[in-house]
Amino acid sequence: MLVAAEPNFGERLKRLREAAGVSQYALAKTSGVTAQAISKIEQGDRDPSWSTVVKLAHALGISVADFDAPAEDDKPDDDPPAAPAKKPAPKKPKR
Repeated sequence: MLVAAEPNFGERLKRLREAAGVSQYALAKTSGVTAQAISKIEQGDRDPSWSTVVKLAHALGISVADFDAPAEDDKPDDDPPAAPAKKPAPKKPKR
């Protein structure tokens, strides 16, 4: 049975791996998942099994829940950007 936490699991794996400063090869060595499998997961060609998700999380030193948490740039803006402040009209010189 294959488990895909999100349609973007591969992209999140890549982001988390790169944020940790780890190559696919190094992650493969520490997780026991082949570099080819990691590459296919990151490209979206393969969904990881639950045991693979656990191995990858352990090797990256993160929780499996971190794969489900959206990255900062994935989060929708709760508040729209503030409108630029209006400049006050220039004062008329006194005569």
